[in-house]
Amino acid sequence: MKKEILVLLLILSLFPLTSAWSYDYSESHGDASAYAKVTGIYPECEGEVKGSQCKGQWYADISHYGDQFKMGYNFNSWDETDKVGDNGFSSNSLFNVQDGRYYFDGYKEIPSYILCAWDYDESNNGDWLWVSQCGGYLGNGFGLTNVNCFSGVGECELSNYLLCSNDQLSNQGITIGKCGVECKINSDCSDDGFFGEKRCDASGVDEVKDYNQGKCTSYKCSQEKVEKTFKQCEYGCENGSCLKEKPFDIFEIVPYIVIIIIFGLVALIVWARRKKPKK
Repeated sequence: MKKEILVLLLILSLFPLTSAWSYDYSESHGDASAYAKVTGIYPECEGEVKGSQCKGQWYADISHYGDQFKMGYNFNSWDETDKVGDNGFSSNSLFNVQDGRYYFDGYKEIPSYILCAWDYDESNNGDWLWVSQCGGYLGNGFGLTNVNCFSGVGECELSNYLLCSNDQLSNQGITIGKCGVECKINSDCSDDGFFGEKRCDASGVDEVKDYNQGKCTSYKCSQEKVEKTFKQCEYGCENGSCLKEKPFDIFEIVPYIVIIIIFGLVALIVWARRKKPKK
């Protein structure tokens, strides 16, 4: 492989934030012509991404031109890519891949990768040759990780609130203010208070009015109209208002006085007619 190509690949490995890249190489010999090309990208997240973390899967769209297509992980040099000849790459550190979307399954930390293509051509008159082309990222990974959840970030499972800690979701249960939960019991909902005209209750004891009382149904707050005591009356209620204390009226007790006098007279007569003992 030419030194110029190696320099370009080294530059590529030093600038991993370059998203898409493509390298090719071709040669001709007589009537034979061989061409190899590799194309890749800096890993992208299929899912939610936060900084260097992906809740989903990191992937790379890769493709090639040639008779052979290989990938390798965490190479610190290009030595393994030099193990190539007229039968293709012989390095055990390279493995076969196919064009398309490549997912880094099973990796907590995403490895750096390189791609290699090899192409062979032979003409009818016996001319033949092969070429190879590699490109990608040297080093031990990108610093990218796959996670199940983002630390400190909550998620919802129906009405249950799940909180992420140590890459695991912990069920916090029904939590007010999370996952659309407004309340768990009626007292969690605010009251709108009294409205409308006051009136006497059915027993004529107190003043009452309609009242908008908070109600919790399926973790949602609503208002329920109820009748509630507006004012307690000491002397009862009439025509929608409490009755006032009546002034003392002597005539109201006259019948009781008459009854007492009558009973007193009767008792006096009975006493006067009692038999006196003989002397």
